[in-house]
Amino acid sequence: MKYAKPGCENTKPTPYGNHAEPLSDNGFTPLPADGKAVKLRDWRHFVMPSDEEERATYVYAGTINAGNITAGTLSVDRMPQLGQANTTIFNNSVTRNGTAASVTTSFSGVKSGAKFVAILSIGGNAGNVSSPYGRVTPTGSSVSLNSSSYRDISFKEGGTTTREFYVMLSTGSVTATSGTVGFTIQLRGNDSGGGYTYGTLSALILSG
Repeated sequence: MKYAKPGCENTKPTPYGNHAEPLSDNGFTPLPADGKAVKLRDWRHFVMPSDEEERATYVYAGTINAGNITAGTLSVDRMPQLGQANTTIFNNSVTRNGTAASVTTSFSGVKSGAKFVAILSIGGNAGNVSSPYGRVTPTGSSVSLNSSSYRDISFKEGGTTTREFYVMLSTGSVTATSGTVGFTIQLRGNDSGGGYTYGTLSALILSG
């Protein structure tokens, strides 16, 4: 449906004028704003006028930022939904150049082909290992990883309790209704020795 533009026949169309009213019809509530500052008293309870003439006058009367809107129910063709969210806390011992620690979280009852994102917050320390670092590699079962490339992150030397954390992401899609997603962590550096790696792993599986 096209909306009237009273008194604006010779004015240049604006993004708000072109899109704000259709957005309102789809459940959004446009708000008048100057940049990010909303210039409307009690704006959290504002309702777009239902009368077309009143609404058109409101839309074209001043500077309104269509980027600042609130919404109740989004009306879109396709909106990914959260199918499952899992998290785990880990604290594993590791040996330099030894077997990598595996940190994973499982999922089940999801749709095959669903997208996922795994978020790792990781820190580590090592005793008797100079210049220690952790080699962190995405892994999983019944998943197709967008990338399996590893990343090397610094670990603290010695048995320090001062912890620094780094964030790693892994994305992809699941190939079955259940499986695991996560990372492997291997301690590397000079000299022999061991240490610990710790942090949290979270995984979000989208349902569509």
